[in-house]
Amino acid sequence: MFAALKATGVPSTHMAWPVNSAPPLPWAVFYLDDDLKLNADNRRWASRGTWVVELYQKAADPALEGKVESAINEAFGDYDKTETWVDSEDCLMTIYRFTVIERIDENG
Repeated sequence: MFAALKATGVPSTHMAWPVNSAPPLPWAVFYLDDDLKLNADNRRWASRGTWVVELYQKAADPALEGKVESAINEAFGDYDKTETWVDSEDCLMTIYRFTVIERIDENG
């Protein structure tokens, strides 16, 4: 996840920036929102994770959003996108949600 976002040039971190260390906007955070383990015959055969990327920016920047969307799409596939204004931060938050399914090999 971090590598895909790093390629966009957007400063990114997992879950949250340490207090008073967030860089100037724009920046992103990413986290695993849900992780479902798929089991059969007493072993895990796959994992389905729902990931979230939150992009924070002063105003909508279609070029920047396009970079983030391309990175997510190329690395993980399709995504859902929503936007909201964050009054406490005085910025736009664009939220990307997508699912990653990982198959576990025979020995895993």
